Amino acid sequence: MENGIDSTFREVGWNGIAFFAPALFEIVELGNSHMVLADDEGPVVEIKWGKGQGRFSPETQYRKLAARFGGLKRSELPQGWEEALAPFEFLGVSWEERRGAGKGAILRCRQCGRGILIQFHARAAGEMRDHCRRILETLRDHPGGGDPAWAVYDIRFTLPKAFELKKHSFRPGQYELMFSGKRGAFTLYRWGPASVLLGDGDLGAFSESVAGRSLSGRVSGLQAGCPALTWEAAPKRRLFHQGRGRDLFRIWHHSGNNRIFAVRGEGVDRETFEEICLNYEGVR
Repeated sequence: MENGIDSTFREVGWNGIAFFAPALFEIVELGNSHMVLADDEGPVVEIKWGKGQGRFSPETQYRKLAARFGGLKRSELPQGWEEALAPFEFLGVSWEERRGAGKGAILRCRQCGRGILIQFHARAAGEMRDHCRRILETLRDHPGGGDPAWAVYDIRFTLPKAFELKKHSFRPGQYELMFSGKRGAFTLYRWGPASVLLGDGDLGAFSESVAGRSLSGRVSGLQAGCPALTWEAAPKRRLFHQGRGRDLFRIWHHSGNNRIFAVRGEGVDRETFEEICLNYEGVR
């Protein structure tokens, strides 16, 4: 059990938003500030969010949305939902249209003013009301301590707030997430299944094809007890990044997860690079 959440729930964290969702819910849509989770029967919950918006209020946002979507109206929240949303200012809403109906809430973070719209489709708001409440109880837009966690699909990592998500790609067998900040850039990779990708070869042969020719000085080692290879280039001045930094690339094979993970740092300090590698892991 983690944070009072049993094993039937799992952590979800993405670009400033975090919560625990039933393990049977899968992410079926994922944008920089938009997420849809579904089960075998279809969508169950949708979340949209933005950055702090100053004088934004749930009531103001409701009027804007209601003017665009005629099926939206104010609504009382199911029992237990209001208590779960105590950390936020909120307004309960419901909607009905040809494609479906449901209940949700417009939220405003009391700390930073971030706006969040969370919608539960009718089936979830009815049959799975307790699951919805647990999502709301664990919904946070600020980390409890330390760097924010990112947890989607079968990967989890933490990253300093100074690095912003610039691009992401989740293709079958390959994930790629790119982050940038004033002190460099990071790209995180995940490939699988490793047994197919490596075949009769080894990690060295595979890594040569993805590390890039600009790096040299390959060093063998371990990452989280797994075979790892690291490349490092000398410090150099950057046009857009402050100060000096190193180009580093590390790749490792986790046989238990049958996955290959890698982190690329461009113009970064080694300490931050090592911390990101340490906290990048696969989850089941």
